[in-house]
Amino acid sequence: MGFEDLPEDIRLLLDSVTSPEEILERLQVRRDTFIRLSDMREDLTKEHPNKWAALHADDLVVAESLTELLEKCDERGYDRDSIATRFLTTEERVRVL
Repeated sequence: MGFEDLPEDIRLLLDSVTSPEEILERLQVRRDTFIRLSDMREDLTKEHPNKWAALHADDLVVAESLTELLEKCDERGYDRDSIATRFLTTEERVRVL
């Protein structure tokens, strides 16, 4: 797998850093943010059913649509590679194993 085979958001992240340590730190922060948002999913879905949510550091952003959510995050100056997003669906989640 080469650099060009990576997802665009990861390529942009890698292009914006200067050292392997910085890459690792940013990826760990990104992973931790997604884990925290996933851990909050149940409570957030009760509070904001069928809305979009984004988490940046400790700031939660909620909107009716993904477009609106990204616009709100842009207005706050958040890099899109530093936010975790999720649709807070009230429909039953089916997982195929």
